[in-house]
Amino acid sequence: MKKQAIAFHLRLIRGAIGNKFVIKQTAAGPVFSKYPDMKKIVPSPLQVRQRALFKEAVTYAKAIMTDPVQKAAWEKKLPKGKKLNTQLIKKYMKESQPEE
Repeated sequence: MKKQAIAFHLRLIRGAIGNKFVIKQTAAGPVFSKYPDMKKIVPSPLQVRQRALFKEAVTYAKAIMTDPVQKAAWEKKLPKGKKLNTQLIKKYMKESQPEE
């Protein structure tokens, strides 16, 4: 099958449009799909704990990112090519994991 050219404006759009449709970008081009219905999905206890932990990690990272002094101190320690927000979340989650 011959690959078709994709309109430029469709290459820029991604994500949910309301709660009706989702536009995903793939190597083959944009994919339009129905918004997933998650009403009947019941998360496991482990998923509930991990989601709560991630929420705490994001709050921790935002607190540091909004404080210019702490942000500057963390950016000095940051490895080259790494994003501060991602590294803060990773650190918080690693330190908060219970020992098994």
